[in-house]
Amino acid sequence: MASVGFQAEQEPLLGHRTSGSREWDIIETEEHYKSRWRSIRILYLTMFLSSLGFSIVTLSIWPYLQKVDPTADARFLGWVIASFSLGQMVISPIFGLWSNHRPRKEPLTVSIFILVVASCLYAYVHLPASHNKYYMLVARGLAGVGAGNVYVCVWLCQIHIHPDTYGPVSSGGHPSLLNVLSHGSM
Repeated sequence: MASVGFQAEQEPLLGHRTSGSREWDIIETEEHYKSRWRSIRILYLTMFLSSLGFSIVTLSIWPYLQKVDPTADARFLGWVIASFSLGQMVISPIFGLWSNHRPRKEPLTVSIFILVVASCLYAYVHLPASHNKYYMLVARGLAGVGAGNVYVCVWLCQIHIHPDTYGPVSSGGHPSLLNVLSHGSM
């Protein structure tokens, strides 16, 4: 299976579709076509919801942090916000390696589970009697780990590239763009 992935990496993404290339000689059935588009739509929905959740939570971190632990200062807020990106940076290559050697649904399922756990921890970070800011730091770091699935989603969209999906795959940054625009307009 690894040799097929390596072979696919050697072919130009938008390159020549000559006879003998990997996918272009295969006639696609209607069922496969619908399945491929359903997969792309589900992956885009996953990426959009992840970006939307990131922007909503990011806007609420500072007031929530001040409420749950008045000793937290702006420097600690920086660590809380950075922990998301650090978690995502550390786990993304691991999810990538995992998806290269195992079924791709596994890292996606695990990352979504981690994201749900992190969101629950974030929601209930006000309950402990002390050290609430550290619980929030852990919750945001775990949320970043859970958000590491975005790169697996983008890769999965790219392996579904077919001549009629160039447009949707090239617009894969729209969820992130909407996230940036929502922050810029505030």
